[in-house]
Amino acid sequence: MYLTVTISVHQIIPIGREGSTDAPITDLPCNKLAAGDSVATFVAGAKTQLAYSITEVHDATSTCFIDIASGSGDGSFTKIATLEQCASYLGTYVANVNFPTDITGNATLRWWWHVQSLNVTFATCSDITVVHAS
Repeated sequence: MYLTVTISVHQIIPIGREGSTDAPITDLPCNKLAAGDSVATFVAGAKTQLAYSITEVHDATSTCFIDIASGSGDGSFTKIATLEQCASYLGTYVANVNFPTDITGNATLRWWWHVQSLNVTFATCSDITVVHAS
């Protein structure tokens, strides 16, 4: 299963929460967007490929983070990937990440990044389900 994120449009597949935009956010973790129904299922402890597409080049100081939290994402997030210089070049890229084994059930998958030179943060959250391996 691939997760596709389009930087500068911030579309995330699985689909981001209702109300997600490509504008900088004002409040982490999910810009106060309400949790919705699960849009994808992942396996706890499994390695998963997450694909993202850069459609607008940004500052080389951009660092992207992919993290996960139980439930609606109101609690603490666990980082599952850090991508340095993630928006420096146009193209589509794949990151291999491992889903943690201690999070199952409803969860929030968050992709966020900060552009230091502009002091802006972008984030998209998706509501997902994480299951035990069968």
